[in-house]
Amino acid sequence: MGGKGGVPGFAELTGTVTDRPPPTNALAIVQGENRLLAKVAVLDRLTGGDAVIATRLGRNEARFLANVLGAE
Repeated sequence: MGGKGGVPGFAELTGTVTDRPPPTNALAIVQGENRLLAKVAVLDRLTGGDAVIATRLGRNEARFLANVLGAE
């Protein structure tokens, strides 16, 4: 990636992933070195620093993920 992180780097990453066919158009959300929290498909390039994660998680699981990501 050419970006140095932050929104420009994330926009470049999501743009690259969006162009891939399913199921390779996904990103993993991990905690630490090996704890997978979620795998999410990327449908559009994300350029504004915000994202909506649509999943089939239950209410408690969704709250946990939001909390870990600092969204609550």
